[in-house]
Amino acid sequence: MALQIQELITSETGLTCDPDVPSRPQPVVHVHAIAMPQSDIHMTICTQGEYLDWYKCSPCEEGTFRTKQMAALDRYSWCQKCQEPGMYEIVKEPCTKSRDAKIMCEDGFYRLEVPGKLCKSECVRCDICGVGRNMFKNFEARECGGYNNTVCCEIENMFVKDGQCVAITTSTREKTTITTLTSSVTYNKEGLQR
Repeated sequence: MALQIQELITSETGLTCDPDVPSRPQPVVHVHAIAMPQSDIHMTICTQGEYLDWYKCSPCEEGTFRTKQMAALDRYSWCQKCQEPGMYEIVKEPCTKSRDAKIMCEDGFYRLEVPGKLCKSECVRCDICGVGRNMFKNFEARECGGYNNTVCCEIENMFVKDGQCVAITTSTREKTTITTLTSSVTYNKEGLQR
């Protein structure tokens, strides 16, 4: 039988985000096998939604969870407390025994990654076109939501490419071409797609 010892790497480059816990960083685990003599030693490894309770697996209690990644890495032998919504946040999906609650921003806010803090984000108020730093940008080209802020443009009927306002270009054949990152769409002068 081989006993596995896990080494946790906690440097910034060694951290990853658990997909079932988007707001908490999870260290990368390197597993090293150590040869052990054969014996009657029995190691109990619990699955997602369970924790080790005196040599047996028990389900996580209400308000706690243990993800598939946590179970696979044996990162935690106990269940974690479910996160509660913070300022400007609402619960999109409640916490389950195998996944943390899915939290989203209230209407009028978008999620912004916190610089220097892996897997950490906060809800920030959406920009309003024609107000503040967008004083002279009165036209909304992209609606605010998810991880994207509003994109306001100075000219009407622009589109967003790489977070910037891009003008629609017109060719001499009375066709308008819009180029996106992955494809090209052509419209005739009536605005119908060809």
